[in-house]
Amino acid sequence: MSSPAPHHDWHDAVNKTLTDEERAAHRRTRRWGFGLIIFLVAWIPVVFIGFLNRG
Repeated sequence: MSSPAPHHDWHDAVNKTLTDEERAAHRRTRRWGFGLIIFLVAWIPVVFIGFLNRG
């Protein structure tokens, strides 16, 4: 792991082109997306258990 991931370099390059406001909005959007993923993942076992109990 001597070199950083290409995605990281791309992200830095994109960040340099954004204003502070755009960067803040991007971070907010990413946090929302992350929260949504956690929310969906948390519901999977709930739905699965409910499905098993019904059958």
